[in-house]
Amino acid sequence: MLLRFLSIVSLMLLSQWAMAEAANLAPIRATSTSDATKDAFAETLRVALEEAGFSVVGDSGGVITFEGSITKLDSAYVVALRKIMKEGKPYSQSLKIKDANDLDIASRRLVRAVVAGIPVNQDQAVGEITGQEVSEDVVRKKALQRIRIGFGPATAFGLGSADGIYHVSTAYHWEGAQYTPHVTADANWAPGSSQMKSLYSGIGLGYHLTRKDTAPYIGFDLGMTYVHRAKTDVTTADGSPLSRTGFTGTAKAGITILRAMETSLFGEFSIRPVPQGFNGKPAAIASFEFGILF
Repeated sequence: MLLRFLSIVSLMLLSQWAMAEAANLAPIRATSTSDATKDAFAETLRVALEEAGFSVVGDSGGVITFEGSITKLDSAYVVALRKIMKEGKPYSQSLKIKDANDLDIASRRLVRAVVAGIPVNQDQAVGEITGQEVSEDVVRKKALQRIRIGFGPATAFGLGSADGIYHVSTAYHWEGAQYTPHVTADANWAPGSSQMKSLYSGIGLGYHLTRKDTAPYIGFDLGMTYVHRAKTDVTTADGSPLSRTGFTGTAKAGITILRAMETSLFGEFSIRPVPQGFNGKPAAIASFEFGILF
């Protein structure tokens, strides 16, 4: 963030300075490239320089010169821009693009980079990702932010209450094509003040096995829990504490329906161990819930 802020400040200062100065745009050097593509690159560079505040006077007469080049490699292009000033070292950057449709994006990014003196891949703006970067899977992907609410029955092992347990949960998801980081919280309880109850909050990751509209998924999360077992003669006579608090995890599997819509449905099974258990025996809570994402 600091580097991007400094680059923007530098660009603003240089742009203000350039408004009073003229810039040269040297003839484009082209290798294995058609004249039409070369001319298109020259025009997009000229427009990008003017947008940055420079007055392009031709290929001579200015105090700063920009030299562009374009090379065709198989079906892709490598475009480059070099900044030459009367004082100071030259600075150049290059960018690979998938086809000529990305020349305008590449020109704007190259101009900003060489003017500010930063690497071109550190100055991506929204809407300025090239097709080559998309195909190489090197750009940040936008996640769909969703709220999840679910409820359903639960069962407990080793807590004195096995049936008639209610489960409710909420979560905040950052949903990508398949991966879904999330923060979550849930509660489980059986009716009656002497019955079991639990609270949990954690963070985790889900993974949809396909990218289809209806997709099964698996996941896990880690967090803190508080569990209070039922107050019955059987469970209190062993001398173990009535409650446990500690770090635990949850394993889950489920299915999401209507993923492409703004509101989706899901069904999920999850199981979570109770830290330390009771009376030297393991304890766990399992739940099956239905809910919505929106």
